[in-house]
Amino acid sequence: MTSMTAPSQIQTAAKCAICKGNEFASFQVREMHIGLRVIFQYGHCSACGAITRLSKVPDLSEYYPSEYYSFQERSLQQNNGKFKSWFRSLRDRALLTDSVNPIGRFLGKISKDTSSLYSIVGHCQLKLSSRVLDVGCGSGRLLLRMAELGFRNLVGIDRYVPEAATIREAGVRIIKGDLSDLKESPFDLIMMHHVLEHCEDQVGQLRLVKNLLAPGGNILIRQPVSDSKAFRRYGSNWFQLDAPRHAVIHSVKSMGVLAEKCGLRIREIIWDSTDQQFWASEQYAQGVPMYDERSYLRNPEHSLFRQGQILEWKREAAVFNKDSIGDQAAFYLRREG
Repeated sequence: MTSMTAPSQIQTAAKCAICKGNEFASFQVREMHIGLRVIFQYGHCSACGAITRLSKVPDLSEYYPSEYYSFQERSLQQNNGKFKSWFRSLRDRALLTDSVNPIGRFLGKISKDTSSLYSIVGHCQLKLSSRVLDVGCGSGRLLLRMAELGFRNLVGIDRYVPEAATIREAGVRIIKGDLSDLKESPFDLIMMHHVLEHCEDQVGQLRLVKNLLAPGGNILIRQPVSDSKAFRRYGSNWFQLDAPRHAVIHSVKSMGVLAEKCGLRIREIIWDSTDQQFWASEQYAQGVPMYDERSYLRNPEHSLFRQGQILEWKREAAVFNKDSIGDQAAFYLRREG
């Protein structure tokens, strides 16, 4: 990947992507996930709180290499022995659905991480027959796990997934393409796990999602939040800025503005930030990219941080979530009226 666009070749716009305001604090952000260190211009809107990438990038596909994290290994299942896998499956099914299995319900109830991915998805009260669409599904890891647990109607779509054709595996269908290419509907749940922030045309994208939603269906959008204490603490080194892949990072207020424009309403928000908001941002501040050999992601035992520091950040993340100042959240949306 040596053909990256030089900073001088990247044009800039000067409006908030959500409220179209032009009063914001502008700042520069380096590409640090891959470690290219190309600089991009961003603006923090003073009116709605959204963060917009002001730099217009001609070809974003250059910044989604095959080793990008969402394209990796498809299975979420862990090989921890037959009985552990069985108990985990009971727990996960209970977290994701209205399962009446008493063991599964008990395991789900005592699960320590109430902000886990399965708990967040299960908050939509799914059935195994529910039609589920995962937008920006990557390699389909979550969908494959859901299929293992008994879900039967699962579709994923991703513009950048490496496979060039539709994949049919374990009851999961993964399509390379855009939402505008999808003809089937309606879906009981449409999920966007850290996808919306990658979209420049936010209104157009969310309206497409709404048109694919069944009556009474749910839209689940997990994304970074600009209201977070981590952004205030780390500024341009906050890892969730993820230049240039992230085009818009919402505040709670700007997300409400976007939902209203699309005829949707936010019915609930659950903060689900993790310790990564600290260690990844600390790394960026010290010039260590996400994929560097010194990164906690790649080499935790030889990273910049002691285990005690990581545990402290885990505790701090839990407090931030409780206080609604974590750096990412799950937004649950429904149609107006």
